[in-house]
Amino acid sequence: MSILNGINVLEGYIANDLDLKSNQNGLEYTSFLLRVTDNYYDQNDQFIKRYQTIPFMVYSKRAKQMCERVVKGQKVIIQFKIVSKKDSNDYIIPALVVSNFQTLESPKAVEQRFKDTNQQSENINNSKEINNNKENPFNNTEVAEVTEIYNDDLPFQVDYSNR
Repeated sequence: MSILNGINVLEGYIANDLDLKSNQNGLEYTSFLLRVTDNYYDQNDQFIKRYQTIPFMVYSKRAKQMCERVVKGQKVIIQFKIVSKKDSNDYIIPALVVSNFQTLESPKAVEQRFKDTNQQSENINNSKEINNNKENPFNNTEVAEVTEIYNDDLPFQVDYSNR
């Protein structure tokens, strides 16, 4: 995150579809999640790349513009401000409100990236099927598939800074 004269800026990928809504006063708004990378080196000088998902709110004209121009998976730069608001229990909570945004790729580029990713996944699955059809030299030994788990998949946050 970059801070210059009170201006906060993040670059990341839109993690959900945007829906334009209206509150009881008629104010248009939308909310979305921005997926950003958080890169650092641990104590062993190993490069660590992890992801964080950050919620944002957008109001009025800017909300309408974002809903018209931005799609899920698109890379954007978000300029925002941090404001305080009260929740239903009168607790003060911070909220990130978008003041400006810029798209870094077109919706067609996002669509092409998803197609390329799906094609790569299909190719990997096909190669696994070919390898699975070969006779297993270890007979009855079953190999479990490894599933990567990211920090956002967990119901809690893991702090890697103390390792």
